[in-house]
Amino acid sequence: MYRNALSSRFVIASAMLALFAAGVPSLQAQPTPLIREIRRELRSLPSYGVFDLLTFKANDDGSVLLGGYVLSEALKTDAEKVVASVRGVTKVDNKIDVAPVGITDDDLRRKVFRAIYRDPFLARYGTPADEAAASRARFAPWGDGFRDYSEFGSARWMQSPFFGQEPVGNYAIHILVNRGVVTLAGTVDNEADKTAAGQKARLAGATTVNNDLHVVVKKGA
Repeated sequence: MYRNALSSRFVIASAMLALFAAGVPSLQAQPTPLIREIRRELRSLPSYGVFDLLTFKANDDGSVLLGGYVLSEALKTDAEKVVASVRGVTKVDNKIDVAPVGITDDDLRRKVFRAIYRDPFLARYGTPADEAAASRARFAPWGDGFRDYSEFGSARWMQSPFFGQEPVGNYAIHILVNRGVVTLAGTVDNEADKTAAGQKARLAGATTVNNDLHVVVKKGA
């Protein structure tokens, strides 16, 4: 009887642990080959620039939801094409938003870009001084483990057009502009740089600044 009771307790305890594990997914789970390939293809898009930000989610059945905010319809189309070509992808639901055309927003993008990336300290984040030539950054891309970033838990990242999905960071500081509102997304080394980037955007003429830059805590720091 004692042995049966002990066995029953073990079964119950195991079941409870399994339920707990199922309800609390690991934030450090290793990306699958499919996720790594999708990320690689999106990052390699020639027209993917500092004023765009793509997000995605790959499901177990091979379907992929694409989100994000981009400057051109061409980039939205190209993103869908390259993801659809990845082996193992069965379907692509393209919900990427294209920025509205506007001279005022275009002017603001240039001003914010120059204010941030030509700053003597912030320029070290690696984008060329001329935004027209900013096709790639000179730093390690980000996005892996994004659920550890508190900034990506806010309401504006959970809804359209980002859907709380993994961002594909090609620049340390992405600059998203929509009708005068500037959103800064990416990673920086310290709080001082995050604050400085937000101040630069405000001084450049943004009506509102969503400073969602994430401060990366380096190991051993």
